[in-house]
Amino acid sequence: MLRDPRSVSPIVGIVLMTLITVILATAIFKISNVYFQPAPNAILDVELYTVDNANATKIVVRDLGGDPIYFKNKRLFVYLNGHRFNFHPFTESGQLMAGDVGVMVVPFPSKVGQTVDVKLAIGGMSLFSGEWATVFYSKKVTVQKSRVLSVENGLLAEWHFEGFNSSYVNSNPPNKREVYDLSGNGNDLDIAGWNDLNTAWTEGINGMAYRFWSTSLGLLYLFSYYDDVVHVIDPGNSFTYEAWIRWEGETGWGKTIIYVGNNSTYDYKMWLFVGSSTSDSANLGYYVYTKSGRVGGYTGYMIKNGSWYYVVLTSDGSKIKLYVNGNLVNSSSLPAGTVKSDYVTAIGGAPGYPSFGGIIDEVYIWNRALTPQEIKERFEMYADKVGH
Repeated sequence: MLRDPRSVSPIVGIVLMTLITVILATAIFKISNVYFQPAPNAILDVELYTVDNANATKIVVRDLGGDPIYFKNKRLFVYLNGHRFNFHPFTESGQLMAGDVGVMVVPFPSKVGQTVDVKLAIGGMSLFSGEWATVFYSKKVTVQKSRVLSVENGLLAEWHFEGFNSSYVNSNPPNKREVYDLSGNGNDLDIAGWNDLNTAWTEGINGMAYRFWSTSLGLLYLFSYYDDVVHVIDPGNSFTYEAWIRWEGETGWGKTIIYVGNNSTYDYKMWLFVGSSTSDSANLGYYVYTKSGRVGGYTGYMIKNGSWYYVVLTSDGSKIKLYVNGNLVNSSSLPAGTVKSDYVTAIGGAPGYPSFGGIIDEVYIWNRALTPQEIKERFEMYADKVGH
């Protein structure tokens, strides 16, 4: 005897409706890319630095290679001893690929030598379970002393030249930014000119560094221009430019360490350079231009071939001072007028100016003049490598 379809148990109907709902929800989630599958062969590294008088922590996340990680429309979380922070640097791209570096300062108190349980996770929202997160990196990390001061007051740019990506080293031109800004201000550098990047990256005063020289293919330098946008780094009338340099005997004049300004005008320009007619030693010099004039020139301070030097140029708004290895070696009065940069910052060379002819490492820009004590303190970090 046939059963009337209307007499089917309500329980069966509920089960069928639930099953259909689950299937539809799963399909919708997959289509909208809600699920995250971590890359099993991704190679990541996390560094922690104590900053702001130990009241905060700088997090540096590096992708060293392996499979890319995609998390478009999701969030990247960093857990420090269970405290969760939204990690913003990769939010726009929604991916982590070889050579990528992200930096963020979070309100997590830390001390040098402290061991912190670090986890990276991808998260989002689910209709059924609400907020979710999938951990794909877990490691205990020791907090390091910041390479800058305990209080990063006025720091505009911080380049360690560690952002090397071997996957594009032989592309011409390189298809990614070359050097990442670890100040958190996004002032990354791109390459101008062309050279053998396998030898351009070399051992520095601390970790990797960049070697700059002139070639038959043109000048090699790094500048704050990428994604078809000029990124202006403008410290104003008070500033500090600092770098560790190792000149390698390439002769010539006006060989650039750091250059800031527009090559077509002299309304403002800051130029730190060396010059030499012999391969034994080079004369250190600088120029600072405003609309009312310029100061500087070769200082007579000679640096030796193959030795590391810590060079710092400061202005407090009235006096310009040049320090080498923590000691004041030259000073002059800043010309009247506003110091304002509206163009690129270049390292190791500039349009129309010769490349440095040696190695540059640990470059920083501040919007204030570091004090003599701060400069001495920073020199002492690597003082044992001077003369090598």
